[in-house]
Amino acid sequence: METSTSVHASDVDPDTLRQMLAEQAAYEQAKVFRNLLLRRLGLIALVVWVLSWPAHLLPHIALWVALAIVALAVVLTAPPPQSTA
Repeated sequence: METSTSVHASDVDPDTLRQMLAEQAAYEQAKVFRNLLLRRLGLIALVVWVLSWPAHLLPHIALWVALAIVALAVVLTAPPPQSTA
């Protein structure tokens, strides 16, 4: 939760007022920078995740392709069935 300080210019000497305004400006700039940095890091993480999802599927695809090749080789190299008539 943010709290804002309200100060009347006549209540504070000018140096203290300038310092308070500078601190407030620095806080706002840091807040904007932090939000920008977090959004960019989130976007980069999302892009990396989306572009890397096929890498997770490659082992499964390779396994199924290998099984299909073995099954095809077994079917093609099996001797023809002998009829017992």
